[in-house]
Amino acid sequence: MLLKDDQVGIDTGENTLRKQVDEQISDKIRELEHCAAQSKETLQTLICKQQELTGHIEQLRKILQ
Repeated sequence: MLLKDDQVGIDTGENTLRKQVDEQISDKIRELEHCAAQSKETLQTLICKQQELTGHIEQLRKILQ
């Protein structure tokens, strides 16, 4: 019986550890998803600004001609 009781204790400890690891992984996934969303937003802003700059450059070229 002692072995069985010890095994239950080990299993419970492993389950607790597994839950902690799963929670940490889930937290990291959420953090990375948030980071990806911020990166996408930043990229969209940069693309918009690049298009604006291209338009301004074209206007300046027309003025110089």
